[in-house]
Amino acid sequence: VAALEFTGFATDEILNEKFEELKKMLALKNLRFENKYSYLGYNPPYQMLNRRNEIIIKLIEFNLFLEDFLNKKEMIENLKNILNRSKAIFYKDNQSKE
Repeated sequence: VAALEFTGFATDEILNEKFEELKKMLALKNLRFENKYSYLGYNPPYQMLNRRNEIIIKLIEFNLFLEDFLNKKEMIENLKNILNRSKAIFYKDNQSKE
């Protein structure tokens, strides 16, 4: 999900404005999302100051940038290590049951 936090009271008008604002931000990042939102309000209705709200949108898919991840060689090595540990645990478990 993607979220946009805002303060104050969440009227229908403000919710729609924040929804449009979040959609624009997501579109600028080439993210695909559902065309509906959920509203999260964290304060009781009698709290007048320091109110916290969020609009959230479910992402359908998103582009992942290469610089955010390990390079391919490191990722392959990590996957090999995980698989080797899994094989060792599986082999050890099977051997102990005999």
